[in-house]
Order: sequence, then structure tokens, then C-alpha cells
Amino acid sequence: MAGTTVMSAVPQQDSLSELRIFVAGATRTVKTNPLELARTALSLLKTLPSTIDAVLEYFCALFDVAVAKYVSQIESDMCSGASSVPPVSTHEEATIAEIHSVLCSFVTSSPEAWVPIISKWSLELLGELSSKYAGRAHVPITAGLNETLQLWMSCRATRTLIDITTQCLSCRVLSDTETCINSLLDTSVVHSPHFDWVVAHVGSCFPHTVITRVLSCGLKDFCHHASSSFTPSGIGVGKDPASESGSSGTAGLIAAPKVNSVVGILGHLAGSHFKDIRTALLDLFKWSLEEEDDDDMFAMGTNLEAEEGVARRIATVPFLLHLASLSPMLLRALTTDVLQTLTPSMLPRLARLSPAWCRFFGGRQALQDLVVHLALGCERGGTQILRLLIDAATSKPASDSDISSNLSCQVRENCAEILELLLQEIDVLVRSGASAAPCPSPSSAGGGHSGGMISLGTGNERWVPILSSVCREASAIRPLLLAGDGEEETASTELVSRTGVRLVSLLASAHLGPSLAAEAAAYLLRRASRNFQLATFLQLLRHTQASHPSLATDTLRRVLDCLPGDGLDDGCIGKDEPPLRFWLNLYLLLKHETSEAHRRTRQSGQVTTKNRQRSHPYNGDHLPHRPILDAVRAVLPDITTSLCTSRNIAMRHAAALVLEHALPQAKEVSALSIFASPELSLKLARAAVVHFFLSSAEQEIEVKQEDFQEAASAGITVNGTSGCRVACRILSRLVPFSSTARALALRDLLEGALVHQETASLFGARLPSDGIYSYLNQQANKGQRSPLSRAVLLWENGCPRAVLPRKHSSVFGVGDSDLIKYNKSAPKPPSHEVVALNIQMLVEAVKCCCTVTKTSITKEPETETSVNGQAAFGTTPNSTTGSVSLDAISMVSLLLVEIVSPDVMYNGLPWPEEEFCKVTIERDLQIRRTFERLPVLWALLTLAATHRPALCYCSVLLRAIMATLLAQWNSHTTATTTATSNSSNRPPPPPPSLLANTQRLIDLMALGQLLPSPLSAIRDVIPKIGPHEVVVLLRDIWNYTHENVPSPALFSQDAGSGLVWRQGMEPGAEEVEGSEVSSARPIPRHTDALRHTLQLHIESLGTLYPRLFSLNPETVPSSPASPNPEDCGKVE
Repeated sequence: MAGTTVMSAVPQQDSLSELRIFVAGATRTVKTNPLELARTALSLLKTLPSTIDAVLEYFCALFDVAVAKYVSQIESDMCSGASSVPPVSTHEEATIAEIHSVLCSFVTSSPEAWVPIISKWSLELLGELSSKYAGRAHVPITAGLNETLQLWMSCRATRTLIDITTQCLSCRVLSDTETCINSLLDTSVVHSPHFDWVVAHVGSCFPHTVITRVLSCGLKDFCHHASSSFTPSGIGVGKDPASESGSSGTAGLIAAPKVNSVVGILGHLAGSHFKDIRTALLDLFKWSLEEEDDDDMFAMGTNLEAEEGVARRIATVPFLLHLASLSPMLLRALTTDVLQTLTPSMLPRLARLSPAWCRFFGGRQALQDLVVHLALGCERGGTQILRLLIDAATSKPASDSDISSNLSCQVRENCAEILELLLQEIDVLVRSGASAAPCPSPSSAGGGHSGGMISLGTGNERWVPILSSVCREASAIRPLLLAGDGEEETASTELVSRTGVRLVSLLASAHLGPSLAAEAAAYLLRRASRNFQLATFLQLLRHTQASHPSLATDTLRRVLDCLPGDGLDDGCIGKDEPPLRFWLNLYLLLKHETSEAHRRTRQSGQVTTKNRQRSHPYNGDHLPHRPILDAVRAVLPDITTSLCTSRNIAMRHAAALVLEHALPQAKEVSALSIFASPELSLKLARAAVVHFFLSSAEQEIEVKQEDFQEAASAGITVNGTSGCRVACRILSRLVPFSSTARALALRDLLEGALVHQETASLFGARLPSDGIYSYLNQQANKGQRSPLSRAVLLWENGCPRAVLPRKHSSVFGVGDSDLIKYNKSAPKPPSHEVVALNIQMLVEAVKCCCTVTKTSITKEPETETSVNGQAAFGTTPNSTTGSVSLDAISMVSLLLVEIVSPDVMYNGLPWPEEEFCKVTIERDLQIRRTFERLPVLWALLTLAATHRPALCYCSVLLRAIMATLLAQWNSHTTATTTATSNSSNRPPPPPPSLLANTQRLIDLMALGQLLPSPLSAIRDVIPKIGPHEVVVLLRDIWNYTHENVPSPALFSQDAGSGLVWRQGMEPGAEEVEGSEVSSARPIPRHTDALRHTLQLHIESLGTLYPRLFSLNPETVPSSPASPNPEDCGKVE
């Protein structure tokens, strides 16, 4: 019966009779059948329109009774424990079904006439019933929407009303649903929130229709209630709305009743139809900006409908803004789609409408505040909002003729102002304890209808949604730090970079920023190519100093953590290696920081000296704060790894310069604690040595043009010589603070130059064939290795060690099999010019390892002592002879003996009898071959001879060379005698190397003051005498040295100059015949052979005789080979 109508079965009666029957039955004056009375009422609806209100009121009573019975039955069942659905009486069911069937037929047959009447009646009745029985049936008023919907949809009466309502909507085309939607909104205003379940059900049935028409009705109501402060004829660009409207616009806006209902309805539909809401909002926004003639838009005509259409278009954006301010869900919908359509090119068009928009909010300032507040609440699209404001604030004047320059300037100024206000508000919120933590869910944060402005939380639960959005899209913020491509910084680039710095610092202060700030700073440091971009990096450090004081250190660690670990696999080298730009920027920052520190020091010193005398304004621990330097010192181990594993020449040179600037100055007492760790000092020393050998191997390597130009732009010269000099400076600044680093550096330098063929070849070494180096030869034959790979192996196999075993068990003797796979071809031997330069650099590096500070400030417990337990000259804790430690030079001499001499026996200082050389002949020949194979040994011995008495410790090496020279000259004497006895053969000349080595040895001994005059002049005599005479003179030298042991105890230091002289050989020392002669002066039996030889060859050596043997007994000639005192002084 419920599915068919019975109107045709009603007997035809007079309308007046039906009216009387209906009145009598409705007033209950006559007892009638409810079903028959309902049929009579339905008949009157069709035949007598004037009875519509009475009939619908009667139907309201019927539905009210049915709902009351339903609710009462539920309550009684729940009290009794029953859980079944309340039964419905047969008459009641038939009556409701009859009403449903007839009303639906009316709607279907004639929707234009019946839909407005029936839809309004059904919605109002649903609202009244929902409010009347709210909180009944044990369903609390605060119950959720699902519980309320389940309660009322189980009721036959309310379900019928809902079905009638949906039938009304389904029978109307989209353009004719405004009446139904208006009724829905009006009822929702009166009966909310008890009416929400109706809205939810109707909206779920027709989401697109309901959402679209709800927005349309809300916009119309918004315009109507704002009309008191919005006068279309007064709209005009350039007028100040703040002066033309007060707060009445805001009051009228807030009084719009349907706006809150719109928010509530859309909030209920957002759970299942959020995409439809986004689409509807986007369509509404696009409709408001459709291309129209702006003159017609602002000039109101006589057509009222046209005027209302223009007013709605103008009010659309304020309406959307107001909706967003009432609901975070609608704000999220707007920022999801509408924000995507906004571009800087659209802003001038919006600027033309902005004066009219200001009227809706009471002025320009109120509109700005609302926009800023909405931007703060954006959980998504925060980065796009900021980029839009930045792009608009820094845009160039538009070339479009339709856009005036004044309008374009106005857009830039307004966007810059809004951007500044937004950043200030974020700063205030962050300083008040807000965080950038992810925002709560819409349900907990007012995702539906909040009834007011968006809340940012209270107390400890405060958050800044836009910061959360920016944090998720941090990669889009980093490019702001690198704004600007030109050489000079402009106002626009300054604004962009300053905004980027402030955003990063705000994120760092909002509890989610440390890692993000370090990542942004690392991004900037790796890519900055202009000075003003480096200034941005310094600004970032200053802005985050309070919230993230270790940002510089974390930044460097983040960049250096991606370095390769082994340095041997070509596949990983360079893939994650920091770019050259990073090292150049770090170097420039250190230089800038150093210059700024010196400038502050000078300024402070000038101010201080006016009041009192002070030697240095920043002495000791009172050095100015230098964050870059402190950060570099904190990551020194990582920098040393990079220095030893990088294959890029320019990159390694820049890293070496960074390392040099990180080492402490002489007066930085506070920095000594950083370098007090033996592990760190050994790493630094080894890194400097590796860089030295790598640079020596690169003397002839051409640097890539782009790398050279990029390094030159930072003031860095990239070549082997400059790299060696940087390594020398590193060593000279490191070793005064660490004796262990000095010992390791000296050993590694000497082993690299003497023991290992790959690096020794850089200094002119020739491939050995047997003897002590046979093991190295076997390893070299297995695989070709380059000097570069050998230097890297020095780093990889290096471990801190107190005493290193000599010869083959050192670090260079292990790990060779790992290098066989890496190297492909043998290196080309360097040229003679490169060898000479490398030898010069090696000597300089060794001297730098022997430097000491002018004021001893080392805190290490151990002190440098000589091998014999005596303090070295000038190395007492409180004094120094200059910049070179004689004790360290003595260490060099002992290392040379350890490396070159293959035997540990007979290595003392005294020279034995000449006959004893038969015992050590093999050892002496091996040493002689080593000197021939390694010409750099002569330069190292010259260094030891220059700084007396260090050459005394090399006595065994000098003795071995002298013994082999005597044997060689003896054999040449025999060959000469044989040739002379045979008149047909001319005596063979001595080999040039024999003569040169003899002269070099005598010069070396004379420089070290092991040979006095006139024995030191034998080097000028031997080229012009015979081999047998040379043997005699060399034996005199041997006998003299045998009788005068080359001991350091025979040397003393001059108190005035600080130079060391052998006793009796000081400048001005005199030798008078008959008087007591110093033990250093040779006795006549050591010089008679030389005197006799000069007399025999007086025609060629006559000029030497008066210089060596003066006829005046009161004067003693000075030795022609005595060294220049300045040669024994300080390191340049």
C-alpha cells in the first residue's frame, strides 16, 4: 500500500464536504479513521490550494506523534533490556506510507509547483523534530553524527521525510535547486547542530549539487548582509577603503547567518566529498576572475540582475577568505587547488579588486591581518605562498600595456609588506613557544565548523602550521639562499636571501630545525659562488646562534660525511665528494674571519693603548669568537681524510689551505687543548706529508682549466710547488705543539724520499737491483704503482706508533697487493728540473719539521733531548737559537743513519783505523751504492752539516763513503801505474763521478766543521794531482778524523749570535807557531803531505799555498771552505 497511491479510490465529494470532514477529524470533534482522514487531507492539497498550510500542519502533528512513539518505545525497551526495533502500528504505517506516496507523486508530476512547498515543509519539520527530541532515546546531544544518523534513519516517520526531501532535489535541475538549498540553509541556521544529520544525508546523496548550491546561496547571503557597507557605485581603484568604511562592514559580515551554516554543511561533507568541495571552491574562484570588461564591472547599470552578478563576483574572494577563516578544512581545500592557480601575473588583476575587498573587512589593515592569519594556518602550500609573495615582491615592472607601472609597483610593495608581516608573526609565535610540529587532525583542530578564526593552539600545544608545511618542503626553500646570478647584490636578491635566512632560522628555533638548518647551510656552502652569497651564510650563522650554536660544525660534518672511505676505488671517487666550490668557500670564509679578527684586534689595541699599555689586546685565551675556525677545528679528522683521498688536484690544494688556517698561531694558548690529542696531531702530520708527496708528483701535471680558473678566482694557485709549500707551512705550524707529530713527519718524509721507489723516484732515485732494496724490487715487479697511490697508501696503512721499525716492516712495506689492481701503468720519471725542485722542497719540508716557536709554549710533558742524553743547543724550555731546533736536526741525522745503514753495529761516532775497513767493506759498499742511487741524500746531509753539530751523528755514513773512495782511488792508482809501465797506453783519467763525490764529501765535512783548514782545501787540489797523491791526502783526512772524533761535545754555542762552532774554529781564532794549539787544528803530520803536494805542483796550485800555509807566523789564514755563518742560522 505504501508503494501505490489511493487518490483515485477516494469517492468524489464536494470540496466543502471534504473540508468539513478534515476539520472535524483534525480537531478531533468527530472520531474518524486516521487513514481516511489522511486521504481527505491529501485530496484537499490537490483540489483546494488554500488548505495547504492546514493540511501540512496536520501532517506535522501526525509525524510528531509517530516520532514521539518511536522515541518513547526505544527508551522503554532500553530500560527493560530489550534491543529489538520498536514496532509500528498498522494504521500509522499505512498513513505515513500514503502521505509519502501522494507527496512524491505531486513532486514528480508538477515539480515547479510542489517542490518549493513540500521541500520547505519537510526540512522545517525535520529541524523541529530533531531539536525537540534531541538528547532522547539515550542518545546524548553531543553524540556523533553517525549515532544520530542511525537513530533517525531507523524511524519510519523521519526516514519518510528525508526521502521526500531527496525526491524534491532529484526532480529539479541544477539551476532550480536554489529554493531547496535556501530552505536547507535556513533550517540549518535555526536548528544546528541537531539538524546536521539531515544535511549530511542530503549532501551525501547529491554532493556536487548540494556543495555548489550551498556555496552559491552562502555567497548571495554574504553579499546581502554586507550591502550596508558595500556600495557598488563607490568602488574605485586608488581610493582608501579605510577612510570610507569603518567596522560596520565587519559587523555586517559576522551577522550573516547562513555563512556559518555553509561552513557546517561543507564540514560534514568533507569526510567523503573533500575533492568535490575543492573543485567547487576552485570553480567559484575562477568564475570570479573570468575575463570581463573592468569598466563595465565597476560601472553599475540599470539592470538589477547585472548589478547583483557584478557584486557577487567582487564579493567572491572575500567570501572565500571568510570561509577559510572559519574552517581549517576549507582553508586546506583552498590552499590545495586555488593556490595552485595563483601566479605573479594574476596579482595585478587582483590588485584592481582589492579596494573593493577591503570594504568587506573594514579596511586595508584588517584585510592584511586576515591574509596573514590564514597563511599562518596553512598546513599545505606554505612554501608556495612564500614563493608567490617573494616572486611578486621582487618582480620586474610589467611590460604589458594593460598594467600600469603604478599598479605594478603597488603589487610589489603590498606583497613585500605582507611577507614581512607574515615572517614577523611566525617569529612572534616561535618566540612564544610554538613549534613546527605536524598539525593535529582536522577533528581535533577544528576541521569542521569551528565557529571562529583558526586557532593555533594554546599553552604547550601551540603550533605554526605554515612552518610544518615549509619543513616538509624544505628543498624548495634552500634555493632562496642562493638568490642572484650577478656579481653585485641587488635589493631584490637581498630580500630573497634575507627571507631564506629568516625561514631557516625560524625552523631551527621551532624544534624541528637543527638538521634542516644544517642541510640548508651545507647546500649554501657547496654552491655559493659570490661573496654576497657567502655573506648570506654568515647571516644564517648569526640568526641561528641562539637556537643552534653548533650550526657551522654540523654543516661541515654533513658535507664531509659523504667522503669516500678508501680512496682506491675509482668508481666511488667523486660521486659523493664535496665539490671544489665547498673548499674554496671554506677557505674564503676563514680568510675573511681572520682579517676581521685582525681588524678588531687593531681597533681594540688602538683604543686600549690610550688608557694603558698592553702588548696585545687578544692575548692568550681572550681571542675573539671565530665560529668558522672553531667549526673547522672540530672536523679536522674529516678534513685530513679528504686531503689524503681526494683525486682532484685543485680540491686537495684548497683543503690543504683550509687545514693550514685551522692550525693555531703561536699565541693561541686556548687552542692547544684541541691539538693536545696525539691521535689528532699524528693525523695532521701524516696528512701534510701525504699532501707533500702528492704535490711533488704533480709538478708536471696540468690542472683542468675550469678547476684552475675556479681556484684562481679564490686566490689559490694550483701547482705542485704551491702544494709543497702549503704542506711545509702546515708542518711548521704543527710540530712546535707536538713532538710526536714532528717525529712521525720526519720519519715519513725521509722514508718516502729514500725507501720507497714510487715516491723516491720523484727525487731522482734510480731503481735498485739488489741489497737492502731487493724486497721492494720484488714488490714493484708484481704491479706498477704510481707515486700518488703510494702516498695514499701511506695514509691508509698509517697508525699512531711510538717507535717505527726500520727498513721493510714500515708502513710502506705492507698493503702492496691492494694497489696492484688499482694502478694500470708505470709513471713516467720526472725531468731533471722537477727533481731539483722536489729536492729543494723536501729539504724545506724537513727544515719546517724542525722549527720551534720563538717562545716555548708547548704543554706536552715530554721534552726534546739529544740522543746522548744532553740537551740540544738552544732547545732549553725557555730559550731558542732561532726557528730551527738543533735537536730535531740531530733526529734527522739519526734517521738517515737508520735508513741508509744496513747494519746496527759499528755505527758509532769514532773513525777506526783504516785497516778496520776490511771488516765493514760490505756495509760501506752498500752505503756507497745507496748514495749513488739516491742523490737526495747529499742534500739532506748538507742540511745536517749546515746546522752544526748534527752532521756528527752521520759519522758512519761519511766514514763509509770515505772508505769506498779510498779503495776506488787506490784501484785507479794501480790502473795508472800499469798504464805508465806500458809506454803505449796513456794513464786513464779518473771517472768524473769519483772526483765529484770526493769533492762533495770534503765540502760536506768542511761545512759541518769536521775538517779544519787547510785539510778542507784538498777539494781544490785533487783535480790537478795524480791518483796516488789523492790517496795520500785522503788518508791524512782519515787519520785526522780518527784522532779527532767528530763529537757534538766539541761544539759550543756563541752567546751573541746563537750559532754553533767547533772549538778552535770560531771566527777570529788565531794559530801562532810555538804556542798552544787547539785540538781542532791539524798537527803538522796531517798537513805535511798537502804542503809537499802543493810544492810539487806549484805552477798550478801556487795561488793556494799562501792561503793555506802563510809565511807570516803571526797570522793564520781562514779556511776557504769555512761556511758562511748565516748558513747555519734560521729557517727562512
